[in-house]
Amino acid sequence: MKLVLVAIHIEPSPRALPLGPAMLASALRGAFGDEISTRVVDAFVAEPAALVAERILASGRTWWGSPCTSGIAARPWRSRHS
Repeated sequence: MKLVLVAIHIEPSPRALPLGPAMLASALRGAFGDEISTRVVDAFVAEPAALVAERILASGRTWWGSPCTSGIAARPWRSRHS
């Protein structure tokens, strides 16, 4: 399986790390080994959705010819509860 995971960040920053997608990719690799191949794409909330969608599709074409599946990692939070 070929999977593109998308991390949506608030803004470009050294703290904008794709931890959720990276953890999921690692767990999937551990469970399925070579049966799964994952890539992580960064996106930012201020970007137009069409631009992000094109980046997701382009990432699949670049790495595999086309992605089979994509997923978006979203973590709702409020800063005072973080």
